[in-house]
Amino acid sequence: MRSFIPEHICIDEASVNDPITERVLARFPDVPYNIINSGNSNITGQKPDMESITIGKRMLFLQRSRAPFIERCPGSKNTLCCNYFVANIAVNCHFDCTYCYLQSYLNTQNITVNTNLHDFFAELEALAGISREHDLRIGTGELADSLALDEITGFSTEIVPFFSKFDNLLLELKTKGDFVDNLLLLDPKGRTVIAWSLNPQNIIDTEEYKCASLKERLAAARRCRNAGYKLAFHFDPVILHDGWEKNYRDVVDMMLDYVHPEDILWISLGVLRFTPAGKTVIRKRFPKTNIIYDEMVQCEDGKLRYIQPVRTEIYKKMRSWILDKSPKTFVYLCMETPAVWNRVYGENHPVKNEVLQF
Repeated sequence: MRSFIPEHICIDEASVNDPITERVLARFPDVPYNIINSGNSNITGQKPDMESITIGKRMLFLQRSRAPFIERCPGSKNTLCCNYFVANIAVNCHFDCTYCYLQSYLNTQNITVNTNLHDFFAELEALAGISREHDLRIGTGELADSLALDEITGFSTEIVPFFSKFDNLLLELKTKGDFVDNLLLLDPKGRTVIAWSLNPQNIIDTEEYKCASLKERLAAARRCRNAGYKLAFHFDPVILHDGWEKNYRDVVDMMLDYVHPEDILWISLGVLRFTPAGKTVIRKRFPKTNIIYDEMVQCEDGKLRYIQPVRTEIYKKMRSWILDKSPKTFVYLCMETPAVWNRVYGENHPVKNEVLQF
């Protein structure tokens, strides 16, 4: 995996003295930076287009978030949701996956880090005080890879210890990288789950640029498991290609060779999906990719997906491969319709889990 080295750093004047800003500047003493007026976050100076997406991935913007950090996962129209909470402590990352929905979703493509963690912690304390019935799962991987920048921001060194104080909050850090050094120095006390998005190596090579290899991800998962963390995995997106069945089954087998089934709290399955606007961006930015040419249908949420019988086949096979080797592992579908759940699980969906509240 390639470490991120920004070409330029822009700092919101309100963030100048924040600890994260100081850590970043100490890490990159030779990278030029400038301080800008609060609210001027569009450092590329233009609306997102193919050029600004590329430029934005080379620049780092440090700011204090003016919006709430935590919100419910927006999910998709007419799909089942696991009641996930998302925490936007960063936006965008230097990884460059062809299918990334952020390319067409965000109104800016800067890699942005929010430095006011004290406000994030205040929101968490309020949330913990409201809900006592069951664990609330909170993830930082919705608008950015959770650990892609951790070696320069040190987010985990503050967040993991904070979550360890609560018995009803569970942090999920989701990544396609292998930087876990900071995590190994911490005691999660059962309140932090480290999750990896997995794909066959041929898909990583052609669709997940700058990300860690499959072996690197699984080796990092083993290191975290040995350090006392529980794990999760996300086969999302599953991408059809010649030999997909063998390749994904091999990934399942490899995953369970690296870690013990009892250390996996959950595994999610989701197929490739994107909006028509996202398809246009993918075609322009990655003209060599083939992922946009399979037969797809536009669903009620506006996203293009494989047709329902194909999705059902994918989920049934993936679920069976996992449960054959790990029968107690909790497997769920991400952003899927009740009709597909019925086809995969039978009429008694949704399945139940202590953490995932469907």
